Amino acid sequence: MKCGYFTGNGDADGVEVNLGWEPQWILIKCISNANSWVMYDTIRGISTGGTDGRFFAQDTDAEYDGTNFLRVTPTGWKAVNNAGDFNGN
Repeated sequence: MKCGYFTGNGDADGVEVNLGWEPQWILIKCISNANSWVMYDTIRGISTGGTDGRFFAQDTDAEYDGTNFLRVTPTGWKAVNNAGDFNGN
């Protein structure tokens, strides 16, 4: 497990977060607004170029998979969307 922070760039070609390994589960919370905690995992699907399944921690709703938010890399993950809940400027 690794905890930390990163600064988003508000761009669809977002920041790359280097963890040193390929993650299977990611939890993100923007600290500059009231957006929700967002969870992603590779079992439900983080697909390169496809839709990513994600959950909001405080909701009882089913997963949301409307767009491509991030992609997993061999050393971490990269934001591929400018969504304000994790890659706002």
